[in-house]
Amino acid sequence: HMRLGLQVVIEDYVHAEATKLLALIVNQFFTLTVAVVCALAVAKLVIG
Repeated sequence: HMRLGLQVVIEDYVHAEATKLLALIVNQFFTLTVAVVCALAVAKLVIG
């Protein structure tokens, strides 16, 4: 949900193609990193 929202904002407001591409790539990796960190946090809570 967060990735798609940021993607729309980037596509709508970033006009330079190179900057837009870089921002979309960073957005993808950032949201993937957040997802992994959240999954590890939940796993740590479950395992103890």
